[in-house]
Order: sequence, then C-alpha cells, then structure tokens
Amino acid sequence: IRDRFQVYGIPYNLTDRFSLSTSPPVKAILGFLEIIENDYYYKNIFRALSSGFLQSMKIDLSHLLKASAELKIISGYQNWVEKISAAINYPESDAIQKNDSKSIKSYQNALTDLRKIEQQLKPFSGKLKPDEFRERLLDLIFKLNLPKILLNATANIAENDTIAFNTFLKVLDEVISLTKLEYGNEEKFSIYFY
Repeated sequence: IRDRFQVYGIPYNLTDRFSLSTSPPVKAILGFLEIIENDYYYKNIFRALSSGFLQSMKIDLSHLLKASAELKIISGYQNWVEKISAAINYPESDAIQKNDSKSIKSYQNALTDLRKIEQQLKPFSGKLKPDEFRERLLDLIFKLNLPKILLNATANIAENDTIAFNTFLKVLDEVISLTKLEYGNEEKFSIYFY
C-alpha cells in the first residue's frame, strides 16, 4: 500500500503497530533481567544473550552451553560457580571422561562470562525503590550500549526497534509513576515485582 500510494502521490497516514513483546531490544533487556529473577536458569541465559542486542558484553555462549550440558547445571548462580570451579580445580573427580586443557580453558571462559553477567545484574539483586529501579535499569541500558546498537542497525530495522524501545521507556516511566502513586517512593520491591 505504501509503495502504490507514493507512486500515485496519494496522501496517506498508515501507522504500524508493533507489540513490545515482539521487539528484539525490549525482549533482550527483559530477558536479561529474567536471568536474575529466575536465579540464572540456563534457558534464560541463552535466550537473553542469543539476541544481537547484548553483544557489547562479549560473552561466548558456547562455553556456557558446554558447561551447562556437561556439568548438568540447570540454575542457581552459586551452583554454576561451584560446579564450574570444581571442574577446573579437580578435573579428575568430574564426571567428564576427557578433561583436557581445552575443556578446562572452556570452563574458565564460562566462569569469566558468568561473572560478567553477574556484575551487570548485581545492582538488581536486592529490593529497590521505584526510582532506584528505574535509574539502575537506565544505567544498564547505557552500559550495554543499546542506544548505539539500535542506531547502527539498518534503516528499516532501526526505525521499528527505536520506536518500540522509546515506547518501552515511556511505559517504564508510567509504571514507575503508578508504583510511586500507589505505594510511595520509599517502599522497596524485588526484581520479581518490577
């Protein structure tokens, strides 16, 4: 319709509606927060980090996937750290038959990547006031270079994703305002609430 109307010079107002739940940058940031909400459940980690919007963290998912599969890690940050550390420090006691230097290096990389994730999510580990949550989320967004990644995308993708992400930020402000209105600004909530 757009192309035909432009060819014939017909004025039109055609707007596209996109659900925020289908927007890749919004899914990436919400998925990243779900990692801490669900205590480092392996599916949340892989889902959040497989999008191209968190590439600034420079995490190689293959190492985490290998560690998860071989060491049978499902969830729990401490569980991840303990099992990977045990595989690195005591390779002979591990269930893996072939623990050569390549496997140990892969586990070391997985542990490093896991700590990068934990470092980014640490500000969300306790209960937060509404304004604290908003500020920490905006800090995370800028630390992950999401605005830059959005603007460097191709034109058709950048337009939709930028509009969706802008809408997400507006919704965030509205939700925080409503939360402060209902509970006050001194009440603290966990990441699950937000």
